[in-house]
Amino acid sequence: MLNIFRRHVAKCPNHGKRTGQKCPRKPPCPIHFEGIDGQGKHEAPKRLIDPRTQNGVRDWGRACEIVRDLEAPTPVIVPELRTPLDQAIHHFTNTKANLSIDVRRKTQKAMARLKAFMEASPRNYQFINEIRFADLTDFISTWTGAATTRQREQDMLMSFFKFCYRAELISRNVADGLRPVPDRTGPKDPFEPDELERLWKVVPDFPDEYGRRGQPIAIQTEAFALIMRYTGLAVSDTAKLQKASVRGNQILTYRTKTNGDVWTTVPQWVVDKLLAAPHDSERYFFWSGEGKLHTRASKWFMRLRKLLNLAGLQHRTPHNFRHHFAIELLQNDVPIDVVARLMGHKNVRTTEESYGKWVRARQRRLEEHLDRVRSLDPLNQRMQAG
Repeated sequence: MLNIFRRHVAKCPNHGKRTGQKCPRKPPCPIHFEGIDGQGKHEAPKRLIDPRTQNGVRDWGRACEIVRDLEAPTPVIVPELRTPLDQAIHHFTNTKANLSIDVRRKTQKAMARLKAFMEASPRNYQFINEIRFADLTDFISTWTGAATTRQREQDMLMSFFKFCYRAELISRNVADGLRPVPDRTGPKDPFEPDELERLWKVVPDFPDEYGRRGQPIAIQTEAFALIMRYTGLAVSDTAKLQKASVRGNQILTYRTKTNGDVWTTVPQWVVDKLLAAPHDSERYFFWSGEGKLHTRASKWFMRLRKLLNLAGLQHRTPHNFRHHFAIELLQNDVPIDVVARLMGHKNVRTTEESYGKWVRARQRRLEEHLDRVRSLDPLNQRMQAG
């Protein structure tokens, strides 16, 4: 902080004094200053010089302006980060190194599309710092895939820029303003009892690729659908289910890094149907183990879609088997953290976002029970009557 004061000259009545603003002389005596400036430098008492005129300052108002400028800290200019786009993508894909081949493949494909778009004319970007929010919206507008694919790719895009920001590769997250893509995986409502009955009724007539009915593929498709319905496994996880993961009437559904394996109990008759169905290999129930898993999972997704259509459930999707499993548990008072663990969710928040509606439905049922009990309370009856 700097202090200003007048040092009066010999002919001034206040000579030898240090005073403030007032001075009886015309013109006033010169103004001096002392203290610590904005750079932390200690200034010994000396005359204040106006940087505009290079003359001493006598006007108190002008002295205050100059001192404010001297007290202002010198701005620190941080050089702009310039990280090559290739390098940023490389760091991001390395975070997926321990995930499945399918996840790594999708990540590399999405990042390759981003890189090609940003390096193409008229942008010709070479650095991650050059990308702006408008560039991302233009990039997203070029997507033509299925709704679920666009949703997954936007999630990955947002994850990429969030990583770059946290890794200090960019100074701000330009993807922060992107609106999440609506979940278009179909209605999450559980199957109605009559829908399940129609579904299991048409299973024996499920045709193979040549339209033949009553073939082994019908038995295998039934086992696949039952596993999804009673374990909550996704299509890809069911497709890679190993025989070693079945122990009695328990099925190993997920492996976690901290909490150990997650075993889901299923009815014994479901296991019997699984073991009696044709198997694709010695190791897996529904996959030969050869070729890419995502190709096999896509095949099973189409089979389930065909099964639903055959039952007249065109408004349903194969994901509804997984949704049905979770909602059935919540509607029967299973704690949501237990459901999250059985579903393989890393965070309970994911479960709440997907199935919070049915948690609220459970709360309404609890309130109904309380209202029924209170209606039998004699004191409550008298107070309401009064």
